[in-house]
Amino acid sequence: MNEAKQNDRQSELRSNINLILLVVLAHAHCMLPFLRYSCGTNVPGIYGVLAFFLILVVIIASKSTAMLGFLMLWILALTCQRIWTVVLHLRGRREHSWYGGSPWLAMLIPFCKSESTAKNVEPALCLSVGWAIWHFFPSVGMFVALGAMSLGIIRVAQHVAINRQVTALIDMELEQQALALQMRRFNQRSWSTK
Repeated sequence: MNEAKQNDRQSELRSNINLILLVVLAHAHCMLPFLRYSCGTNVPGIYGVLAFFLILVVIIASKSTAMLGFLMLWILALTCQRIWTVVLHLRGRREHSWYGGSPWLAMLIPFCKSESTAKNVEPALCLSVGWAIWHFFPSVGMFVALGAMSLGIIRVAQHVAINRQVTALIDMELEQQALALQMRRFNQRSWSTK
């Protein structure tokens, strides 16, 4: 009985974490069309749809015409991104279909020489731009500034996922080496009995 309750709690916790992560991903995809280019063919996918509805919810909740302007700019940026992705695809450039794009804006910062560094700087960039916009359009500024948190969470989640994949690959390599050793021993025994 106690174990069933614990399993229910763990399942509920996983569901809540997944829901929070979904909202964070949607919010991050509200920022990404402005920050990146050359995305994979599946980006933004369902997260773009969720981002659209998230922006609508913020527009309704804040009753902000500035957020409506943000929505129009976001749709324009997303349309340009999708057109550019199709053009690159037709030119033969192949990226992973879920590649999140190259961080063009952060790469303009002098110390951002690598894509990884630039992606790590994007949350601070979002926070700075959000703070600057906040003085003129508070709802948009706050929305963009909160993008720093969303982008940061997504970046950490990506690192965790990659580390898990690498660990799984190392485990598989070690298992294959152990199996190969057992196979060599088995083959040696079968040849020695003949």
